Amino acid sequence: MSTADQSPPAGVGGSPWFAVVGPPGSGGEVIARALAALGLGLVESDPSPVSLEPPVAGERDGATMLSTAGDELLGLLEGTWWAPPDRPTGWEERRELLDAAIPVVASLETVLRHARCPAASDDPTRSAAVWYDVRHALLLPFWRARHRGLRAVVVTWRSPGATVAELAGQDIRPLHALALWEMQLVGALAAAEGMPVLGVDVDAALADPGDWAATAARFVEGLGLAGAGAEVEEVGIELRASAGRLAIPGLPPDLEETASAVRMAGWLASVAGPHHRWDSPVDLAVGRWAGALLDAQLAGHRSATSAADAWAAAEGALRDAASAGRDAASAVDALDWTVDRLVEGWASGRLTDGGAPTLPD
Repeated sequence: MSTADQSPPAGVGGSPWFAVVGPPGSGGEVIARALAALGLGLVESDPSPVSLEPPVAGERDGATMLSTAGDELLGLLEGTWWAPPDRPTGWEERRELLDAAIPVVASLETVLRHARCPAASDDPTRSAAVWYDVRHALLLPFWRARHRGLRAVVVTWRSPGATVAELAGQDIRPLHALALWEMQLVGALAAAEGMPVLGVDVDAALADPGDWAATAARFVEGLGLAGAGAEVEEVGIELRASAGRLAIPGLPPDLEETASAVRMAGWLASVAGPHHRWDSPVDLAVGRWAGALLDAQLAGHRSATSAADAWAAAEGALRDAASAGRDAASAVDALDWTVDRLVEGWASGRLTDGGAPTLPD
């Protein structure tokens, strides 16, 4: 029987692993390295800023190979990590994803077995790997369904300005970066439903590395996984040493950044720390303006000309709100108003390109 004729069994692959999930600039790589200092095997990541271009297989390491596979899965859904595809309920069961699942899951299992630290335990079932990837916020439901080794989710965050700073070098506009910050965190919290979760405010962890390291060690051991005997102090040293990888926001928060942070504050506070089982809030959802602008970005990725108008109109509305001295809530109101006008314009066919800013290919 050919691969295309097979439906891969749910939950194949058995190597235990932790998924570290967070927006670009959130410190996900830093936390993954700190967990590796506890004795988890590290799926190495490229320390350079995340790129709009898919990684080239074979250029670096196992993480690059898995990132390429993730880009291919998102491509089957006609999206990317920076232009998230539509993911209706049950999307991970789509035929084209099932056809791709067997080689992708086999690749993940190979990388995990290579990454696991054999010194952690004589029992290989107690030796786990840890992997951060910017695509996890989108693909975690797929990995949960297809690889039974996923043991826990580590959600990382910093201020939205950190994501704006991280992505500025990729010519991602501030509004786009803010929308990605919110979408990635909402996606992470929703996808981790029912799983053990460690929520990490990375700046707070850096402020007290020893306390965070002790909490992380208890979390790992509580899952029946063994470390390699590293002292908690060593984890704190690794955490501080890795801090230089983090982007530093250089400007005071804008109104829309403040609005995004306020919107997410309660949810992030509720997930902070260790959870034997995470239950996401029933009202967890991306805000209207962030969702609409990401829809516009996806339309741009699919070569729809109206997407550029969405960005130009939304940024114009925010500039007007800021110049009028309105508060953060007013900025969100301006975005909501803009979204309504865009919907009307798309429906009527009135929107044209009109020299709006160029979007990434």
